[in-house]
Amino acid sequence: MNPRPRILQRFPAASWLWAGYPGGDLTNSWVQGRRVIHLADTPSSAWVHVTADTRYRLHVNGVRVLDGPARGFQDHWFFDSVDIAPHLRAGENVIAVLAHNLGIGTHSYVHQGFDEPWTSTWTVAKVGDGLARMRCFDMGREVMATTLLEIEGAAGGEAFDVLMTEGCEGAAPIFRPDVGCEMQFAHRYTCRAGGQVHESYQGWGYRYLVVVARGVRRAGVRFRVHARHVEYPLALRGRFHSSSDTLTRVYAMCAHTQLLCMSDTYVDCPSREQAMWWGDAHCHFDNSQRLRADDRLFVRGLRLMARQTLPNGLTYSHAPTKAHECVLPDFTLMWIETHWQHWWFSGSTGLFEEHCEKILHALGYFEEMASEGGLLPVDPRYWLFLDWAEVFKEGYPTLYNLQYLRTLRLAAKMLEGIGHGAATRVAAQAEALRDRIASKLWDAENELPLDGLNWDGSPVPARTLHARVMAIRAGLWPEHHACWIERDLLPFVAGRRPRGEALYMESEAQSGLDRGALTPYFMQFLFDVLAHAGQGAAVLDCIERWWGDMLSRGSATTEEAWDAVAGVGSLCHAWTAHPIQFLSSLELGIRQTAAGWRAIEFAPVFREDAAEGAVDSPLRPIAAR
Repeated sequence: MNPRPRILQRFPAASWLWAGYPGGDLTNSWVQGRRVIHLADTPSSAWVHVTADTRYRLHVNGVRVLDGPARGFQDHWFFDSVDIAPHLRAGENVIAVLAHNLGIGTHSYVHQGFDEPWTSTWTVAKVGDGLARMRCFDMGREVMATTLLEIEGAAGGEAFDVLMTEGCEGAAPIFRPDVGCEMQFAHRYTCRAGGQVHESYQGWGYRYLVVVARGVRRAGVRFRVHARHVEYPLALRGRFHSSSDTLTRVYAMCAHTQLLCMSDTYVDCPSREQAMWWGDAHCHFDNSQRLRADDRLFVRGLRLMARQTLPNGLTYSHAPTKAHECVLPDFTLMWIETHWQHWWFSGSTGLFEEHCEKILHALGYFEEMASEGGLLPVDPRYWLFLDWAEVFKEGYPTLYNLQYLRTLRLAAKMLEGIGHGAATRVAAQAEALRDRIASKLWDAENELPLDGLNWDGSPVPARTLHARVMAIRAGLWPEHHACWIERDLLPFVAGRRPRGEALYMESEAQSGLDRGALTPYFMQFLFDVLAHAGQGAAVLDCIERWWGDMLSRGSATTEEAWDAVAGVGSLCHAWTAHPIQFLSSLELGIRQTAAGWRAIEFAPVFREDAAEGAVDSPLRPIAAR
């Protein structure tokens, strides 16, 4: 690790502290530190500046004060500042820290170690004989929280296992650590004699909390369970209420989901790896900015993504990360696009200017890949996402090329906006790609965009709606848009929602599954197309039925995929919370029409139901009824 991160640059006298012999293995190492200080009087202020690699929890006189730091990279490591004066008193004071070093890389941390390494040890306590009792607590809806155990009457040696899960089958909590992402979260606390309170170190998303008491050898051992919310403190200004109770509840479900997917960055979901997947982040920001015009997590995310790139310019799918298998070229395109998204929100080109050279370097990768035939091919070294649905992802996918076209166009506009000399060249690349798509990826007989070309150049006929949706967004083949909307897109949203139980458990034995159907993630693009085509009523009707179905099945948060399976897929995924955007722009009728929210349009979609609410903006909240 670089020994001069930000805290040491600002406070040169500060130093790193750890326990044990330097030079050992740091894997899952912990250290407890405490300092007793004596004060003649209570100070008016007492600022503490603190950080740890990887995480810390700070207590003052037995009161939990702060957890941190926010995720980052060691050569630009973050620290926190807090005034602990309210927790101090005249006389003896105890300042205590519990710190944890992962010692390995994860989906949100890159382990590098120190120039002068340190180490610690850990042990597993043996649980004595005795009774084991299990209780399952339903929180009513998913929470993002640490868990606190308040224990009375312990003899010492009892162990309390705390397990978190999103679902139950009947009365049985669902634990599936061997499928999907192959993870299940739990922790164990071993008691000392007497009363005590323990709080878990890490917050997780869960609805059901299972507590197993082991080694209880006598009556009178009691415990209480508490949850401490740890999501990002977003003070809401956006709101929505409709005479349609379903739409009101859908908005509340989506807003709650979005809040649970915000911590020190946007995270795809609170219950799994809690990674900042950037393909999700564009949707998160469009959701959260309507609840509160706070762009700090988005700005942090854009900068974190810029700090971890490959030599060819591609970003990782999330950052910081050790997941070298998670380089998704389409997420790099999305990272470039989201600079436009931030400019549209804020009216400022500052972030684009900050990352301009890295963006041009990344665009150079795509230009080189497309240089031979003019179309962008799949790079077999990397994972191409596009959607969870089974869309064409070999050879030269139309969907991939349409996303590349959109990114080039937006990049050219931003380059022109800051007066950069590369604007003309990038705009010319966009037009050349548009012409190539129009000539090579078009099925003239069926008047549809192809799904793509195989490696040998043979056409792949259209099987899914994805390419039609993105072609409309790109303005290609405009003479066919009305037909596609009337014949294909409107019947799709007017029908029954797709079944999607098999997102992770892909079994051909499950009949009735349309693996090519638009997923909840991709529905945001379809809704955008229909809204711009004047079909807002169809969008609202689809939201009311399909997201209302989630409510009718007992969901309190939006799921990752249609019919997501607890313990396999995520039941709290904010890329499915995008109805926040469309209920605000269509039912309330508040639509942004200029960068920085300098102009808006009021154009509600009139149906039988009435609505009132507000959308936040960087200038002020905007209310409508």
